[in-house]
Amino acid sequence: MKNKLIFLLLAFTLLLIGNSYAGFTQQNDSLVVIPAEKYDSYRPGLGSKTGDTYTLEDSVAGYIGQGYMRPNMAKGDGNMLNADTIGIRLSYNVNFTKTGTYYVWARAYFANGNGDSFFWGLDSTVYAQCNRGSDWRYGAWYWYKADSSFVINAAGTDTINIYGREPNALMDQFILTTSATFNPNTDLKTIEFVSKPGYIDPATNESVDQPFINDLEAQGYIVNTTYTSSLETASQGLVDSLNSANLVIIGRSGASGDFGGTHKAAWNNITAPIMLLHLWAARNNRLDWLNTGTTTSFDTGGDTISAKIEAPNDPVFAGAAIAADSTMNWVTTPYDFMATTDGGNGTVLAREAATSNVLFERWNPWV
Repeated sequence: MKNKLIFLLLAFTLLLIGNSYAGFTQQNDSLVVIPAEKYDSYRPGLGSKTGDTYTLEDSVAGYIGQGYMRPNMAKGDGNMLNADTIGIRLSYNVNFTKTGTYYVWARAYFANGNGDSFFWGLDSTVYAQCNRGSDWRYGAWYWYKADSSFVINAAGTDTINIYGREPNALMDQFILTTSATFNPNTDLKTIEFVSKPGYIDPATNESVDQPFINDLEAQGYIVNTTYTSSLETASQGLVDSLNSANLVIIGRSGASGDFGGTHKAAWNNITAPIMLLHLWAARNNRLDWLNTGTTTSFDTGGDTISAKIEAPNDPVFAGAAIAADSTMNWVTTPYDFMATTDGGNGTVLAREAATSNVLFERWNPWV
């Protein structure tokens, strides 16, 4: 049985703005994250250069999330004189909630010395470049700081434009931050959130995992949504993204069958810590972290039960309202309740008070 991390999370907040461009709302006071692979339809922005486009690719290992952007262009097309009309522009509407100076970082891959930067601009102005400068990594993904900052004088929506410069320059993500000292190469905390597309909450018309994702982004984490029905045959890039994350979260909307059978070994070989929002994927016919295949369903929307907290002084319960008898209210959601009192070789942190069934558990790595 592999030993990992299991968790139940809190939720809510934030929303994305809609428009003809991909929309992003500032996650917190200091950070805006723009994933290249989330661009609407993966198409270029305005301009008249026929044949030059951006494409979504996944053939280079180590990118974050589900893919990255490559400019398809002739060498030399990207320069300051024609950047604003070149037709290989990616445009993002960003709802800035904080005024002040912003610094720009690009996560890029430069195969050799012929491709060394991306242009960026605000609204209709080309500002500067994110280039390799004196700190560079050829043949690897790396965060590069732009050689100029920009100022937001009033809260509201502005358009960030990103331009390719050389045919072999790849772009994964852009970060806009008000912190002059922030360096994503050392300070960035990345979460890969495994969420099956198509599971929609009819009340919000969003993924049922979106409240969790929004809450994490509001805390400043970089959250990349990913999914595979067959991890053992997935691209090396996706596996690298999972392994290199600070944390992998398996959400409620992942199909439980994707973690059983031949998929089990591949998931248990992921080197990053794994958090399960719901224990159903931990049962012995799935990830095999718990010695039972039995689950109890609450088909009508879950239930609120009394939980006995086994380790009330554990840091994970900091700020929680725990009664003098070490109990607290615990919300279960549909189809996720494990009917077992046996926590195996993990540390049980919370049980159902009435039955002692396991609610919350932590495993040490690789046990």
